[in-house]
Amino acid sequence: MTASLNSSKSFNDSLQPRVVRVEKDLEQLVKRFLKRQEGGLQRMQGALTTGDFETIQRFGHDLKGAGELFGFPELSILGARLELAAEAGDAELLITHIASMERYLERLQLRFD
Repeated sequence: MTASLNSSKSFNDSLQPRVVRVEKDLEQLVKRFLKRQEGGLQRMQGALTTGDFETIQRFGHDLKGAGELFGFPELSILGARLELAAEAGDAELLITHIASMERYLERLQLRFD
């Protein structure tokens, strides 16, 4: 995963609109996961305004582990980036990563097979 964290251009390309195919029997589980991520975005934005980097760090850590499990490797990479930026207390970088996650979730298209 370290190579993915350092190759911004190829990673940014992967954040473009894309279709993710999901097995039909996992539809509700995946939808709940994505809904939680949308709520997490709101919590992170609030935490950023108060300087609560620990909340963002925890969210990033959890996302890093869960994203790939649910079939969203880009979210795992974003989670790792959020975690590292929060550890460093880098608010500007966090703004960038949070915006990237928001764009990714807005553009994501699911296909249930």
